[in-house]
Amino acid sequence: MFSLAFSLVQREVEQLILDQPREFAKMIKAGTNLREWMLCAIANVAGDYVESDDYHYVDRGWVTPLGEGLLLVFDTAGDELVRMGAVDADYARRQKAQIRENIEDDD
Repeated sequence: MFSLAFSLVQREVEQLILDQPREFAKMIKAGTNLREWMLCAIANVAGDYVESDDYHYVDRGWVTPLGEGLLLVFDTAGDELVRMGAVDADYARRQKAQIRENIEDDD
């Protein structure tokens, strides 16, 4: 499911860039780290998807296999941000805990 989840996220991130190519180019020209931006975008999109009701069974907190893949994409992007020094490990742990709490919260 990871590859299917990543494909879903990839299409959304590509669309973010295609929707505003000039703004994206300005950001890159201003010195934004492209790898860091991409990983943050991947994590944000995957997190938004997995927190939505679309990837849960009837009860919140029980994600579908595609939801599990999205959660793995989120975790992997966060781990890579830690590895490259863009965020610290404690921040990444808090983000992982928060998304799991959001998954279980039905509000």
